[in-house]
Amino acid sequence: MLSPVLLLRVLLFGICLLPPLRWAAAQDISDITPEGLSYRRLFHIEVHGTPIVIDGQPNLDKKKRTYVGKAFAIGRDFLVGPGHLVGNSEDWLAESSRGPEYMELDRVIRPIDRTITLFQVETYQPFQLANEETEVLVARSADGINAVGLTAPNVDVVEPFRLSLCDIVKGERYTALLTKDDPSQRTSLRQPVTIPVIARGYDPSQFGNLYVFEPETETGYSSGPDGVQGSPVLDKAGDVVAMVSVATDINGKKLLATPISPQFPGASSLMARIPRGSPGHGAVQCSLGQTVRQIYDRVAAQINWNVEVKYSKQDKKLDTISVSYDDPSEQPTVKEIKVKFRFYGVIDPATMRLEGIDSGSPLEKGMTLTLTTDEVRTFRSDKIGGVGRELVEKRLEECGNAACAVRSVTLQIIPKIDATVWPELRQDSREPTPIIRNIDWVEGL
Repeated sequence: MLSPVLLLRVLLFGICLLPPLRWAAAQDISDITPEGLSYRRLFHIEVHGTPIVIDGQPNLDKKKRTYVGKAFAIGRDFLVGPGHLVGNSEDWLAESSRGPEYMELDRVIRPIDRTITLFQVETYQPFQLANEETEVLVARSADGINAVGLTAPNVDVVEPFRLSLCDIVKGERYTALLTKDDPSQRTSLRQPVTIPVIARGYDPSQFGNLYVFEPETETGYSSGPDGVQGSPVLDKAGDVVAMVSVATDINGKKLLATPISPQFPGASSLMARIPRGSPGHGAVQCSLGQTVRQIYDRVAAQINWNVEVKYSKQDKKLDTISVSYDDPSEQPTVKEIKVKFRFYGVIDPATMRLEGIDSGSPLEKGMTLTLTTDEVRTFRSDKIGGVGRELVEKRLEECGNAACAVRSVTLQIIPKIDATVWPELRQDSREPTPIIRNIDWVEGL
């Protein structure tokens, strides 16, 4: 089996041999009209069925719901859409029995009461939608990315979008491909618009692992709240750097997006499903030096990460964390990680709102962990539990109310790829995208 490092070297060599797409001759996204960017590549998606939960409550009456959004093609018949709209077998009611002859088959495929319908533009003048497409297969993505792959065998996209190999640069201008009309309607595809947005970075305390983009204008487009999910965010070359997950008005209009460039964990599994050699399979859009720097994140994206928590037998609170990873390479790809952490809990019993709690410990900004053994590929620490007991809980005692308590801890795990595995990284001081995990402070909370 090829190691992730060797596999990436083969991929990068193969990518360089791919022919350029016809529309890629444009030097800047401003050279392409919104219709040119959208045509036969931007889709309206409707997901209909019986969800298990509606608005946070069990759907005891088995009511039907339709959720709407957008999706975009990155291969001839392969699209990316919003994971939280499409859901999985845990989000939709199981389909009723189709009879004894289907019993064994249904045990294998586990059919659910969900139908996915795709719509795309046939012509703009006059406006006409192509025939709806309901033959859609879902490729579940890895944990930590709010995006799913959708295979539509009857769809043939000649010039799909490409995923950018470049990092999202905080403070830089990007372009969100939205619609002028109500995005919840399939006819919103009639008038696509390009809206300049500024990359503002992450705000984990409010928005988790979603990246914040701020539109430069509040007019000329409709942001939902329904239907905008799944819209692509593009760089200057028209390549996709992120997918809109939520449109919000919290502290001003914002588009909260899931980065889906290849270095983001889980994105590589989506790209791997694009037929080899098809348009959209990729092309290096950054300089060679920039591309090499992305190797750090792309190798990390090949690794499966797991966090196990050991709780104290005395007070049932967090004692030790074990961060482990699994990858097929013979030598450990990661021998060192940095772990940042933040406590969350109730500070004000009047509101009972969960808020971030500053521990005051310098460890909170990042502590370095090294492998316990090469064979197990595990990193362990009991320091987070100590900070919680000795600093955070003592601070909450000042509240004088039992409701004031720690509820959870958010971890940011930043892997450091071993430079002996990839020597080009010795001069690279850039931190890759962190792997984010939330853990309970009290066992069984």
